Amino acid sequence: MKLNIRRTSRYYYLRFIRLQDSPSSLAIGSALGAAIAVTPTLPLHTLCIIGLTLLLRVNTLAALMAGTIISNPLTFAGQYYLSWKIGSILLPGRLDWEQLHGVLVLVRQSSFLEGITIMGQLGFD
Repeated sequence: MKLNIRRTSRYYYLRFIRLQDSPSSLAIGSALGAAIAVTPTLPLHTLCIIGLTLLLRVNTLAALMAGTIISNPLTFAGQYYLSWKIGSILLPGRLDWEQLHGVLVLVRQSSFLEGITIMGQLGFD
């Protein structure tokens, strides 16, 4: 199966244009989806988007589409790297590459539950 990026992007553009709702609901939903998509809470993006759009009564599908366009497997690495760099600038000395590398080596050498505990402790610290 050949992936045609131009055709795929046109398909999603037309799908977005044909959404039936007020312009403000579509705009707020898209902005909300994009804002949540750039947060480093990867496993919770969809749940957060659905919950907030239902709470604010804006277009959920527009929010999910915007979130998927912003945060997808092609952009994950760049987003997490930028999140780490911005966090290092705002909170200097908290986590450097040597410390992160040491934790990853420990996680790789330990069992699954010990690895989860180590990662949880790093997140708590």
